[in-house]
Amino acid sequence: MPADADAAGARRLPAPFPMWVGRSDESLHRVVMAYFGVQFRGDEQRPDALAAMREIVAGFDLENGPCTTT
Repeated sequence: MPADADAAGARRLPAPFPMWVGRSDESLHRVVMAYFGVQFRGDEQRPDALAAMREIVAGFDLENGPCTTT
């Protein structure tokens, strides 16, 4: 096993961005994972970016989750 591998044999490589790994019991067969966010340039756009993120997150509180169709 390579020196940069964990106990399961997965290699640990430096990432240019934050990463998270989810592990579960073998009885779990289906999972959906997503990463979402907003980008902005300059502090003057920060309030609008945060408002957009709040709107995205609020969509997950809806009965059927976020929906972009009308």
